Amino acid sequence: MLHNPETQLDAVPRATLHERLRASIEVLEEACSAGKVGVWGVATWDALRLPPGDPHHLALTEILALAREVAGDAHHFRAVELPFGLALPQALTRATQPLDGRLVTPLAAAARLGLTVWTSAPLHEGRLLARALPPRFVEALGGLPTDAARALHFTRSTPGVGTTLFGTTSVAHLAENAAPLGVPRADAAAWASLRQALAAR
Repeated sequence: MLHNPETQLDAVPRATLHERLRASIEVLEEACSAGKVGVWGVATWDALRLPPGDPHHLALTEILALAREVAGDAHHFRAVELPFGLALPQALTRATQPLDGRLVTPLAAAARLGLTVWTSAPLHEGRLLARALPPRFVEALGGLPTDAARALHFTRSTPGVGTTLFGTTSVAHLAENAAPLGVPRADAAAWASLRQALAAR
């Protein structure tokens, strides 16, 4: 993963960032060709959730264009990581990514471009749990013992999410965070209820 490339925009022009990304992609594609790396991606914090025009915005299509400049359609750009969860829902709710002449959400753009999405900070680095989840979320995410498990279940049930990353500080936390693995992902009716609860926040 190329980690948080948007942070460089505090110090260099966008054209310089593109040059650096292109050079990094060349190294990654060489590693893929040599069998040292299977695929590569870009991990971001703000870049994909911010609107076009924001100094830190990056479009998935511009990264994809750089990948194609380096390796054509045989490129190995396959994944993107960004924060997503009940406390940071922008990947699902905010249309920030230009695609085919309009703006779509980061999750929708990634799906259309064939990219697997890894989500980070599903518990907002623990801050989500400082207060109880609203009753509508608890009801929609029923069957799980804690708000942490419910929040992780929301993230992993979101259409377009491939992998949910989370941190843990103890065996007890690990067991709690793994609880959603024993529950089927939310079905269409449960997901509709979750979307309504999210919109009503």
